[in-house]
Order: sequence, then C-alpha cells, then structure tokens
Amino acid sequence: MTIQDLGSIGELIAAGATIATLLYLALQLRENATAIRAEARRAHRSTASNANSMIAQDSKVAALFNSGLRDFDGLPPDEHTQFAFLLSEIITTQQSIYEEVESGILDESHFESSETAMGPLIRSTGGRQWWAKYGSGYSVGFRDFVDNQILREPTS
Repeated sequence: MTIQDLGSIGELIAAGATIATLLYLALQLRENATAIRAEARRAHRSTASNANSMIAQDSKVAALFNSGLRDFDGLPPDEHTQFAFLLSEIITTQQSIYEEVESGILDESHFESSETAMGPLIRSTGGRQWWAKYGSGYSVGFRDFVDNQILREPTS
C-alpha cells in the first residue's frame, strides 16, 4: 500500500465522519426545535392561566373585568388602570403566540384557539376602546391582524 492509498483511505474516513457529524447535528437541531416549541406552549399556557386565575378567583376582579369589557372609557381611574393591565397581559400573550406562529416556531393551529379566545374580548365595546388607546403599542403585523381579522368580525 502506498502513501497515496493511505491518504485516500484517510479522506474516505474523514468524509464518513463528516457525514455522521452532520446527521448528529441535524438530529440535535430537530430536538432543540421541538423543545423550543414545547417551552413556548408551556409559557403561553402559564401566562394565560395566571390571567384567568386572577379573574376566576376574585369576584371583584371578575366584576372589574366585565365592567371594563362593557365600557373601558367609563371606568373610574383606578379600575381603568387595573383593567388596562389585565387586558394587556391577555393580549400580549396572544401577540407572542401570533409572532411565534408567523416565525414558524408554532404551527397555525396553536393560534386558532387563541384567536377564538381573544376575539370576543377585543370586539367588546370596552375591548375596542382599549385597543384604540393601546393597540399602537403592539407589533405592526399583530395590529394588522387584529384590525383586519378580529375587529372586522361582528360582535356577539
């Protein structure tokens, strides 16, 4: 066997090792993407659960939330602020889900349930008043989505 033959065998081994490394990295990327998707879903559920718990566990917060949905602009200043922050938490979570769907982190079906939950809130009289005041603070893509999809649907 010549040195040239040994060099060819070495190149073949190196090529095989490179392919094995690339396959390993591809599998790691896939597992990482799956973990990121799972963490995103968990984080959204946690945030939504916090807001839901605040409303469900405290009748005063529930009354405030319902009053805000009826007439945000008519709330007294303290309640106006509380409702603004509460609805902001809910809608900001929806924006995060929307952006993760748009970027491909989550599949579109994940946002459909969020859209169903967000629609009645943002289409209510108080939700529309809140959106008119604070909607400009959200990303352009999400604002366009809410304006064109959510607010164009009739209120129920």
